[in-house]
Amino acid sequence: MRQGFDVARVETHANNVEAIGFFEKQDYRIHWFTTAYAPKIDRDVQSVGMSKPLASGDDGTYGPGV
Repeated sequence: MRQGFDVARVETHANNVEAIGFFEKQDYRIHWFTTAYAPKIDRDVQSVGMSKPLASGDDGTYGPGV
């Protein structure tokens, strides 16, 4: 039986180079770029979405999985 999630995703401000660098060191990769209007600050905000696989699909054993 399979449980859990296959992918972890995070989103951060596009100019947050420290956060982007941190997540890249954790094997996250940028997969999307978004601009969305933020009404509280009355401006568009750019963000990047990053993701990384949580399971490789290979458990290191031979034959079909159980």
